[in-house]
Amino acid sequence: MSKSVAIISSGYFPVPAVRGGAVETLIEKIAISNEANKQFDLIVYSTFDKEAKDKEKEYNNTKFVFVQNKWLVEWIDRVIYYFAKKIIRTDKQMSFRFIMHRIAYIVEVAKQLKKNDYDYLIVENTATLFWCVKLFDNEKRYQDKIYYHLHNEIGSAFGCKDIISHSQKIIGVSSYINKTVKQRFPNIKSTKYQVLYNVIDVKHIFEQSDSRRDLRCKFGFQDTDIVIIYVGRLCKEKGTKELIEAFNAIEQKNIKLLIVGSFYFGADLKGDFEKQLHKLVEKKKNQIVFTGFVSNSDIGKYYHCADIAVLPSIWNEPAGLTMIEAMAAGLPVITTNSGGIPEYVGNDSAIIIDKNAENFTDNLKEKIIELANDSEARKTIGKRALERSQKYDSSGYAKKLADILERGK
Repeated sequence: MSKSVAIISSGYFPVPAVRGGAVETLIEKIAISNEANKQFDLIVYSTFDKEAKDKEKEYNNTKFVFVQNKWLVEWIDRVIYYFAKKIIRTDKQMSFRFIMHRIAYIVEVAKQLKKNDYDYLIVENTATLFWCVKLFDNEKRYQDKIYYHLHNEIGSAFGCKDIISHSQKIIGVSSYINKTVKQRFPNIKSTKYQVLYNVIDVKHIFEQSDSRRDLRCKFGFQDTDIVIIYVGRLCKEKGTKELIEAFNAIEQKNIKLLIVGSFYFGADLKGDFEKQLHKLVEKKKNQIVFTGFVSNSDIGKYYHCADIAVLPSIWNEPAGLTMIEAMAAGLPVITTNSGGIPEYVGNDSAIIIDKNAENFTDNLKEKIIELANDSEARKTIGKRALERSQKYDSSGYAKKLADILERGK
């Protein structure tokens, strides 16, 4: 008889990941992998979304439990957000967008956990979700069954430090993330740490190459142009400002920049920082294209439209799904020695720049120019990147997770 594995998703975005979100996408990859090669009976707790609900029928081995808020919760959130937009700067507004939604989601999931008794319970990333375990005496029910799948550094334990410390396993998306937890929770035994590297559907990305000509034509790129692509949120820590500054210093007219992403995934909100970026490109607006948010299903087409991928993170990036996607498209990658990134790209599958160097922007500019003018280097690094990307294919994702869960018992 199959073991039951319950996953508590963030509650912000739905699973299946029809609205994007890195964590939600990875949960969906577990479900897809478990369909192809069943490892367990999967239960996923998710916020309600009609499109996600419709997609539920594609899964036989996964039960999606959708939490739909009452109108009063949504109304209160709209009121809070209305006043937040009036008095709080734009880049902090989203923190106030779903406060009541969050509380209602946690309470409802906690009620559902009380009614069931799963073999394994996985808390995804956000420490506030441990309140699903603290409520209604669930901590006792799920003792020795809790696993923490961590995608980012822990900002605050939100009163759940003891439960986190007693998790069966801390499953980080990189050794870097596990290292940060060890520093924060020195009492957790080293044997409790496991790394489960992020994955993508490598075949899906690779097979979207036939759209290259159409997209380049759409954006006005010529065959002789060298297109640099950035994919990700438009925020300070991702290094997009430094990338544009580096690009502005490049004199070659045939080097173009394609910026794919938005301030907050698919939300209809343009932050102050994003507005600054648009001002920065005024002098080169004919060489830089902003696409806005692009769905996961189409993202591969955009990589194949480009010749070089740049992920210039200046914070400690835990992993970076976009980097793996670029590698799977066979693109040479220019990135930084940020967080877990070196673990993913290895020694010869990317060009790595020191994010702490005083002349970081100049170094970024030089590496872009070098690679743009060396077709052989692009081909060699891109080939190595494609080969390395196979390590992060999602086909065996559920099996890897099942092995970690079993070792936790």
